[in-house]
Amino acid sequence: MGCKRILLSSNYFPALSMSTVAGEPGAYLGMEVRPRAYDEFRAETRRRLSTSVWATGGCTSWYTHGGKVTNNWPGLMSEYRRRTRSFDVDNYHVQHEVPAQQGISA
Repeated sequence: MGCKRILLSSNYFPALSMSTVAGEPGAYLGMEVRPRAYDEFRAETRRRLSTSVWATGGCTSWYTHGGKVTNNWPGLMSEYRRRTRSFDVDNYHVQHEVPAQQGISA
């Protein structure tokens, strides 16, 4: 997928920052992928890559290291685009900003 993923991601992340994920733009400090979502994605990716030419032999490239496939996406560009078109907040822990009036004063 290479650099095309970067082009798609460059559209995804600005849209994400302006989304209603955390309310108003700038109303959150950060996000972290939930362990369940990460584990499910890694299991799917490994399963799909296990049947690729990189895993079954006949191909050597920077996508493999020590017999392990290190490519980060097993699918087509169209699938990547479809899967990143929307944001599932349930897969993330969103850290919201604390309004000043609710914060602890020194």
